[in-house]
Amino acid sequence: MKKMKAVMFAVCFAAITMCGCGSQKSGTSEPASSGAAPTGAAAEEKKEAKAEGPTAEKPMVLKFGNSSAPDKLISVEMENFCANVTERTGGAVVCEWYPASQLGNGTAQIEAIMADNQGGTATALDSYSTWCNDLNILSVPFLFRTSEESLEFMASEKGQAMLASLAEDANLKVLNYEFIRLPRVLISTEDITHPENLKGKKFRVANIPLQAKMFEYWGGSVNQLGFSEYPEALMQGVVNAGETSSEAFSTSKFHLYAPYIAEVNFQYPMDCIVMSNSKFEALNSEQQKIILECAQEAADDYNKKCYPEFEAYRPTMIEEGAIFLDIDRDEWIENTKGFYEQLKNENFFDDPGLLDYVMEMRK
Repeated sequence: MKKMKAVMFAVCFAAITMCGCGSQKSGTSEPASSGAAPTGAAAEEKKEAKAEGPTAEKPMVLKFGNSSAPDKLISVEMENFCANVTERTGGAVVCEWYPASQLGNGTAQIEAIMADNQGGTATALDSYSTWCNDLNILSVPFLFRTSEESLEFMASEKGQAMLASLAEDANLKVLNYEFIRLPRVLISTEDITHPENLKGKKFRVANIPLQAKMFEYWGGSVNQLGFSEYPEALMQGVVNAGETSSEAFSTSKFHLYAPYIAEVNFQYPMDCIVMSNSKFEALNSEQQKIILECAQEAADDYNKKCYPEFEAYRPTMIEEGAIFLDIDRDEWIENTKGFYEQLKNENFFDDPGLLDYVMEMRK
């Protein structure tokens, strides 16, 4: 009798234990949407959908835009890039091109990409420093002495980590950053041969935090304006000084309103093509390869034409009243050393050793 009771007790205990495990597994303490990777049929279905990507019957339409004039070299290259991607993907990825702020100013377009409301854009790489603070390193005056040094930094572990951060944290996939623009120069309505001539000037700045700090260091006030608003702001006196890469003169005609040009070459900027990271990930591997190849081809063609086109235009600028100032670049570099100390003291960069890291690379 006692043996029978013991057996019955053991059976009941086992049943209770099994019920307890079952309720814990299906309860709210471990929800199905905990972020674990799908398994079985669900995983295969997701993998198959990823591999397929968009098709000509169900294409992905990507609107690319910028703030530059349609005939500016970067706009011409972007128009070709869009046409090439559309053709080579057989219409599965349809890229449309909208220059001259048709999709909004530069910042608005970047924010639209982040929200998946726009396909992509083409603009300066340091324009993304608002969303990745350490990219401001590209805007530190005289830190990079050549375009090659800027490219070398971006290829480094720290540079690549910044691009990964943009993709993961801001949904901004950099397709190519090798559009090597001409160095940035200073322009003004008055003589700016020496750094002290910048005091009291009203500078136009882009949405680049470090750029504003730089002009304030040089004694000016700043006004953040879109690139398409820049010429009119000079005409109306809203600003009377600023910066530009030299290739912009032919289309934006800055020298007609601010004829004094100091070729201090304080930065070596690079343009880049950026698109929505989530849309890029939705492409299959072949489509991703095509879009990256088209971006590289656009950059290579841009680099062949950019410098020669400006030098061919320089005599026209002089005929139209441009005054290229005779400057001592070493004087400007020496003047900027205090700015480096200011950035360190303010802990401006998220990575406190970033400035020293770049200076060590230069050695």
